[in-house]
Amino acid sequence: MKSLNNVFVLITLFLTIGFTANAQPGDRTPPDPAKKAAEQTVDMKKNLQLNEVQAAKVQAINLTYANEIHKVHEANKAEREATRKIHDDINSKRNEELKAVLTETQYIAYLERQTKHRHKRGGGRN
Repeated sequence: MKSLNNVFVLITLFLTIGFTANAQPGDRTPPDPAKKAAEQTVDMKKNLQLNEVQAAKVQAINLTYANEIHKVHEANKAEREATRKIHDDINSKRNEELKAVLTETQYIAYLERQTKHRHKRGGGRN
């Protein structure tokens, strides 16, 4: 029985260490803007059933704003709150441009996916 308790304690210890290590932000490198924009576009094309014309316009919009966000992250590494505010402003502009390209149904689906993604990450902010 004691050895079973020891095993349980060791497993708990390893799991705690593993989760704690993953929870530490460390020195995360922001993804390459072109790669991020391409991934966003592929996801949007698939989930919003974009046609080719929409996909091309959405790719350009995503790349423009991925580059802006990357610049902000680089310039404001030490000031997280300032970066978050600028990031939100950039995303608002991006959403306005996307709204002009997407149908109303696609735009609503896009916003719903954004909300789910935020909550999944634990962000929950608007």
